[in-house]
Amino acid sequence: LNKFITIKRGSFITSIEQIRKKINDRLVTTQKIRTCVKILKNMQFLTNETTSGYSHITIIKYDFYQDASRYKTRKLTSHQQAPNKPLTINNNVNNVKNIIPSISRINFNYKTKRWENITKEDIKDWSIINPNCDVKIELEHMRQWL
Repeated sequence: LNKFITIKRGSFITSIEQIRKKINDRLVTTQKIRTCVKILKNMQFLTNETTSGYSHITIIKYDFYQDASRYKTRKLTSHQQAPNKPLTINNNVNNVKNIIPSISRINFNYKTKRWENITKEDIKDWSIINPNCDVKIELEHMRQWL
């Protein structure tokens, strides 16, 4: 019997096994993925409806995260190197009022056992989005199981 469900913007169908295969890292176990999903659910970043065949994950406040006006353009500082050649501007970009910066990927450094590329502004934003959650404590929980 086929069952149809509506997948709204910010939602997707997956499974823990699909996520594990997509990550393709032997250090990332099925249990670690389950724990991560549970933590993100507890932090109110997502909802997860699980059946025996799939998980229906919805990113809470997805539209908020996709709002281009939330992201500020960042200029080169005196500590950053300038590009070797001048930047060229595509004519299509000239009409864009808000330029979204390239968002750096948040990483966990296994050697130092620390998160990388998380700014104080990120933590502040996450705390505003999730007022019932202590973001620093949850980051520490994730660090411990990694």
